[in-house]
Amino acid sequence: MAAASRTAVSAASENPVSYDPFEAHEDPYPIFARLREEQPAYHNEDRDLWMLTRFADVQAAARDWTMFSSIRGVVLDDESEFYAPGGFVDQDPPSHDRLRKVVASYFAPKVVAGLTGYVRDRTRSLLEPLRETGRMEVIGDLARPLPTDVVSVILGVPAEDHGLTSSWFVEMLARVPGQVEAPENAWAANRAMRDYMTDLLADRAERPREDLASVLAQAQRAGALSAAEAVGMCVFMFYSGIITTAALLGNSVLNLLDFPDQLDAIRTGAQPMATVVEELLRYDAPIQSLRRTLREPVTIHDRVIPEGADVLLVWAAANRDARRWPEPDRIDVSRRARRHLAFGEGIHHCLGAPLARLEAAIVFEELLAMTPRYELAGPVLRLHTPHERGLSSLPVAFEPA
Repeated sequence: MAAASRTAVSAASENPVSYDPFEAHEDPYPIFARLREEQPAYHNEDRDLWMLTRFADVQAAARDWTMFSSIRGVVLDDESEFYAPGGFVDQDPPSHDRLRKVVASYFAPKVVAGLTGYVRDRTRSLLEPLRETGRMEVIGDLARPLPTDVVSVILGVPAEDHGLTSSWFVEMLARVPGQVEAPENAWAANRAMRDYMTDLLADRAERPREDLASVLAQAQRAGALSAAEAVGMCVFMFYSGIITTAALLGNSVLNLLDFPDQLDAIRTGAQPMATVVEELLRYDAPIQSLRRTLREPVTIHDRVIPEGADVLLVWAAANRDARRWPEPDRIDVSRRARRHLAFGEGIHHCLGAPLARLEAAIVFEELLAMTPRYELAGPVLRLHTPHERGLSSLPVAFEPA
């Protein structure tokens, strides 16, 4: 063994890497890098939780739902209970396929493309009042309101209720670092959301319209969904329709401040916006990880992971694997596009991915048309949940174009 290699191994032994997804991590990527190299099949003994961090391992596991099951849920805290039993991400076939089939057509790329006009108009209406102020709280002014309005329109939530349902969404994000159980205010918001969706479904059962709530109500009436599944799916579609897009928008606006040359490249249109969005997703995955449960023992990197073990598939770590991407820790919008795992993989690949991509592309087109430059104008506040990587506040100042 070369001297440099012996030194690296010795340093790793003296300072072993550890990772707990329940801890608040401002920047987890240095830890992910060490996990990939030193412990690609890592076991957190305190939580009895295994983690995979290399791209090839994570992709293979995500594609093999028969071995890496979702049957015990895909999150480590209480979040799945917010929308049970309608969250098909927490189920394996055939129940997964039955539930997902009910809503899949609403999120097909061609259908999503039909929302382009609404998304652009709504983005402009959110940005216009900010144009002359030269200031923006990115999360509260844009990154959350836009996907909230879009998913509300899809579901059929009336415009006058968007503020109310959005407030419940924010409360459901509340977590106590290190704690599995969500706090009571999160549960109270969830109960209010469930009651609201129950009433919405009852209305659509009697007076169907051209919206997703009507589709779910009719599926319930036809026996394809139980009443609890229909309500849970409404909550799931609302929650997931906001969380990923809001995180993608906020994280990207912040991350690009570290790469001004790439921000300039985006502004000049040197690369298609669709390519830009893929690189932003790869660089900082909105959903950092999700759990699977092993149905049989498996050996990975000479470590035996036992049957029944909880295995965390760390999408964010896989997306920075230098085995797949050169210089993975920098944003490069000219990078040759390769499949990443920011939206998961296999049968559980995010149903709303086309919609999140559309919203992100339009936001960056409109935001950069409004201002050539922006800078931080106050403290950045980050959400702390075991799986999502997002922001709760991002104040910026800008000079209008």
